Amino acid sequence: PMLAVCGDSDSVVPFHENMEPVRNRYRALGAPVELIMKPGADHHPHSLEDPERIVDFIIRNQPHYQQKQDIHRRGALTNA
Repeated sequence: PMLAVCGDSDSVVPFHENMEPVRNRYRALGAPVELIMKPGADHHPHSLEDPERIVDFIIRNQPHYQQKQDIHRRGALTNA
């Protein structure tokens, strides 16, 4: 599985020239691709203010994910 975090206004690595073709090829091969598009974002800053969607993607794509459903978030991720 692949996760891409892209800015829709990225002038350094434009989505339509870079990640979009990669995503299309990957999907054509039957591989899962998730995209988080940041509206109005340029190349920087990378990532997201709240990394919860990225952490969720990583956890969901671990082997035996269903057996790891005992995560209880209490406040911030440092309290998980």
